Amino acid sequence: MTTASSPKVLIVEDEEEWQRIWTRHLKREGAEVIVASSVEDGERLFEANADLTLVIIDGSVGGEKLNSASLIQKMRQTFPGPIVAASGSSIFRKQMMKIGCSHEAEKHMISMLVSKILKEL
Repeated sequence: MTTASSPKVLIVEDEEEWQRIWTRHLKREGAEVIVASSVEDGERLFEANADLTLVIIDGSVGGEKLNSASLIQKMRQTFPGPIVAASGSSIFRKQMMKIGCSHEAEKHMISMLVSKILKEL
């Protein structure tokens, strides 16, 4: 994990608008942000960045179905930190929590939730 003064956050989200909103917010919080637009990119970046502090992951990255489950399960094998389920679907968020996410919120609430989590770390 990184130091509390410079958290490193991985965002796995295919919608560019949410990527921009969350990245802008996290950078104001002093975080380093890396962004993946697909589950495959998310897996690659996760493996390449062992010093992550927090992960924000969409339920359906590049599709309409819950397709991030295998990545969440893989992350949980080695990553003890917060993984935030970010989805407009409450059903997806509940499933993601069962799979291994530690927090969940609708996309418009993610910035506030992540600020709270980072302050608690």
